[in-house]
Amino acid sequence: MARKAKKSAVFDGTINSDKDVLIALSELEDNNSTSPEESLALLEQCCAKAYKIIVNSDNPKNAEDMRVEAKIDIKNNIVKMYELKDVVEEDDLEDDFLQISVEDAKLIDPNAEKGTILYIPCDFKVLGEDKKFLSKVRSLYLQKSKEQANIAKKNRYSSLIGSNIVGTVENIEYGKRRITIAFDNDKVNGVIYGRDIVDTETIYNRQRLKCYLKGIDDKKKDLTLILSRSDKNFIRNLFKEHIQEVSEGIITIESVSRVAGIRSKVAVYSKDTNIDAKGSCIGPDGTRVMSIKTEVNDERIDVVQYTDNLVLFIANALSPADVIGVCLNPNGDETKAIAIVKNDGKKSAIGRKGINVKLASQLVGKNIDIKELDEAMKENIKYTSIEDVKREIILDRLDNKEKDIIFAEEYNPEIEEEVEEHFKDLNDVSSNEEQIEEHNSEVVGNVSNEHNVDKNDLSSLNNDNNDEVHIQIRSSGPRVSLRELEAQIDNEKKQNKGNSNQQTTAKAKPSSKKKEKPEAESVVKAPQIMPIYTEEELKAMDEEEEEYEDTYSYDEYDEEYDKY
Repeated sequence: MARKAKKSAVFDGTINSDKDVLIALSELEDNNSTSPEESLALLEQCCAKAYKIIVNSDNPKNAEDMRVEAKIDIKNNIVKMYELKDVVEEDDLEDDFLQISVEDAKLIDPNAEKGTILYIPCDFKVLGEDKKFLSKVRSLYLQKSKEQANIAKKNRYSSLIGSNIVGTVENIEYGKRRITIAFDNDKVNGVIYGRDIVDTETIYNRQRLKCYLKGIDDKKKDLTLILSRSDKNFIRNLFKEHIQEVSEGIITIESVSRVAGIRSKVAVYSKDTNIDAKGSCIGPDGTRVMSIKTEVNDERIDVVQYTDNLVLFIANALSPADVIGVCLNPNGDETKAIAIVKNDGKKSAIGRKGINVKLASQLVGKNIDIKELDEAMKENIKYTSIEDVKREIILDRLDNKEKDIIFAEEYNPEIEEEVEEHFKDLNDVSSNEEQIEEHNSEVVGNVSNEHNVDKNDLSSLNNDNNDEVHIQIRSSGPRVSLRELEAQIDNEKKQNKGNSNQQTTAKAKPSSKKKEKPEAESVVKAPQIMPIYTEEELKAMDEEEEEYEDTYSYDEYDEEYDKY
């Protein structure tokens, strides 16, 4: 006996949230990584759209114009839907599908007024069977949730464009030269096409692989990431990951050039003159740059010191070639440059298969031509010497250091007054020295006239000491006693064998050691010179000497002295 098909009940606005809605929502939230609030709001939108589609099945255009809002009460397991219409005067009524007159609105809601929006409860009887409505809601919800998930993923990965991301190799198509990478537990896929694959690398399935995110392809149904392993910015990001100074911005990467899988050149620079940008990136014994090389299958990486001077930058970029000079803009062509190298150095400058000069040209942004020294001289190429450039840079640095020596404190009037007083004291000292020199010259003249002292001897004393010694004459009493003077005269007569009439002249020997210049505030001490006596003292000494000569006979004195 055949079973009768059960008739589905008409949808009355009630739902079983415990079994149907909540379970479905939780599964969709897990799959699409959405919050419960977002899922509930999306479900309400789908209910409203399903109502409009079913009611206006005969005229789909009306479904687009119709305004419907749905509210789901999870606690009471009720779905409420309202049709929205603008309340207007009867004369202003143009479209009864979207508008309602004030009189008709008051029949539904007595508080309705002109210019407000009337919420009219929907009649669920027009929906027919509940399965039809619920199935339409489900299909719409799955479609909308997938679209929202793609939008969320796009927004997330759009912020990562230009950075390196890590995924798992899912599929390798050798014929099409395409590698598929899975991200976020296989929810997002990325593709590496042939031009972005490094031929020297060996890649395996399920391998964790780091790639450079170039962009997003959202034209397809599913979101697809465009990845690369050969892009030069992949190297730039590796420097940021492995070198702390680069990630912190202490060292900047000015430019990068690369032939993927073979060789790369990276120009680095630091504003801090105390930091060696090139040495910091290479690391002790090359440990830092070696860690980067392991990420790119031991690809050779040259770290180049960047400089604002284009001539020196070109020479650095052509390393390990020994560049003598550079000619910029030959024949007025600003896109070209000629590098002059030593004889037999052209091969190393060009590099294997021209890679070295190619990378250097990309690094500096000019097409570089290589000429040996003899070749450049034959062609009469005028170039700037690298040694001259380095010398100028060193001189500029020295000048800048001198300019940087400034007072640490701000302007202070008291300090300025102290400086003025200091220079005033120096001027007073210089004027005092002039007065002392004039006084010394007068004294020398007086001494020479009164005591028969040679002027040249006294003047030479001042000249030999570079105007650092000044003679001071004091009119005080004699500096030696009379007995010491007598003993001195006796010694002189004894040495001269009684020639007492011989005049003695005082000669001052200049000091062999130059005295240091005294400070402006210190007292200048005069050197020890022969004492000078007054005329009365000299007369007294002459009279005493005559008495000695009359009283004593030096010949007899010598005979008596020999007896002892």
